[in-house]
Amino acid sequence: MATGSQIDTDILSDEIFDVLCSMCKNKGKNTEGEKFCVDCHDYFCRSCVQVHNEVPVLVGHKVLDKSQVKSGTSKGLPRAPTERCDRHSHKHIDMYCQKHDNVGCSTCMAVDHRLCKDTFYIPEFIQNNTYQVTSTGIQTKLKNIAKTLAKQADRFKQDKQRLLKRKAEILAAIRKFRQEINDHLDKLEKSSIDEIDDKVKKLEDKIEDGLKQLQANKSRITSANDKLAS
Repeated sequence: MATGSQIDTDILSDEIFDVLCSMCKNKGKNTEGEKFCVDCHDYFCRSCVQVHNEVPVLVGHKVLDKSQVKSGTSKGLPRAPTERCDRHSHKHIDMYCQKHDNVGCSTCMAVDHRLCKDTFYIPEFIQNNTYQVTSTGIQTKLKNIAKTLAKQADRFKQDKQRLLKRKAEILAAIRKFRQEINDHLDKLEKSSIDEIDDKVKKLEDKIEDGLKQLQANKSRITSANDKLAS
């Protein structure tokens, strides 16, 4: 029964090819690139290369078999890149800046890396083996990274120790300030109590003197009454 849409078997293909047809790849198809256009810097399958050759403006382009490109039988022609530049879609990513470890097209290099001396054309760069990553080089880089991480870890430890020391100093200052406040409050309490005691003592003495004076007056009055009665 028809479902209204046909599944593209090329997309479902699980075959793995060394290079893909650029036109088929743009359509989401997994097709082997069997031809290479030196001028377009693109790979084409047998069907797409016929379309390429029928375009009038492309008639003069040089088309090679994939084996020629790989083996370099065509005057040492390097294997060409097929990835398009995101910024300049009409150009391929075929340049590499060693200084910034960055790739791009020739326009990217001219704009962003014009002052960089270590820029290379990727196919020639690979073909001439001008840059090889050796195990010794990797080990050296890993050792340098390990040293950097160890230094960073030491800095973190030192920062932690300084932080803990500063915390202890701040807590000690808080406790000292609290003790000073307590001492001041104790002195203020004693001074207030002494002042109240002094005032109360004076009032008690005054009251006592008053009572004595009243008692003396009472005795004199009692003695006078006794005399009058006799």
